[in-house]
Amino acid sequence: CVFRKVEYSSSSGQPIPPSSDTTRTGYTLVNQESSETDITSTQQFGSVSAALGSVMSFRTIYIFLFGGLGLIVIAVIAASWLMMEQIKADSWIEHTLQIQEDAREYEGLVQEMELGFRGYILSRNPRFLEPYATARADIPRMQERLQGRVGDNKEQMARLERIAKLLVSHQVLIDKALDAATKANFEGAVLLFSKSLENRIIPDLHFEFAAFQREET
Repeated sequence: CVFRKVEYSSSSGQPIPPSSDTTRTGYTLVNQESSETDITSTQQFGSVSAALGSVMSFRTIYIFLFGGLGLIVIAVIAASWLMMEQIKADSWIEHTLQIQEDAREYEGLVQEMELGFRGYILSRNPRFLEPYATARADIPRMQERLQGRVGDNKEQMARLERIAKLLVSHQVLIDKALDAATKANFEGAVLLFSKSLENRIIPDLHFEFAAFQREET
């Protein structure tokens, strides 16, 4: 908006035209071209501000989106790792419990074999030889199973080897005692069996089984 002071001729009463587009008065100096330039600059500044605002808005969305996805990926990886660790722990516990159960069964077979033989020697009843024969047949299977379960543990493998050797020595004496018993020499059979105690075969067997169980506790 341009304000101009209109002057009139004293003779004709007609308005005197201004000498230029720029009007100087005692009130205001307004340059129309300058005003238009200011308006254009304001519009350009507004456009640049809007463009910068859009860029910042897209950047904020980008950071929020990909930052959120990154957190989700990290959470999924952490949850998967914890799940795998829990599965490993559960599997290890189950493995240990199975070894302990097999060791108890193994020692139980040795005891059944020993009790069956003693029952036969003391009662001279062949019926006691049935559990003895069954237990003796199952012992190699249990030895092999436990060796398969503790194959990565050298100490436990060494204990199983000592148990196997003690059982071989024990069974040799039992076979001799049974041979004497079949010949009605029960006193000789008892003497042969007592050598297992004198040679500490049976106590050493129980000691090795106890040490084996402690290792798995």
